[in-house]
Amino acid sequence: MKLTKERLVQIIKEEMEGEDVSQEELTTKQELSIKLVQLSKEIRNLKGLDSTEIAELDTIINRLIVLAEKGSVGSALRALNKRIPDGQ
Repeated sequence: MKLTKERLVQIIKEEMEGEDVSQEELTTKQELSIKLVQLSKEIRNLKGLDSTEIAELDTIINRLIVLAEKGSVGSALRALNKRIPDGQ
């Protein structure tokens, strides 16, 4: 599944509208949606990413979304989080 800009915008709009989700889920998903919009703006000005790295990030994000849709993203997120340095 390739995550296009249009699909990402659609997902964010759906989450911000709160269709068929509980209030507790909405708050968490809404915060994530807002953060993703903010990050999408910051990426435009980010220096230091080459085309290969951008493609790898795209692949990782797409895989995580697919796993989330299947309801099995938790273990992948924990494993990924352990392997990524905190950047400080």
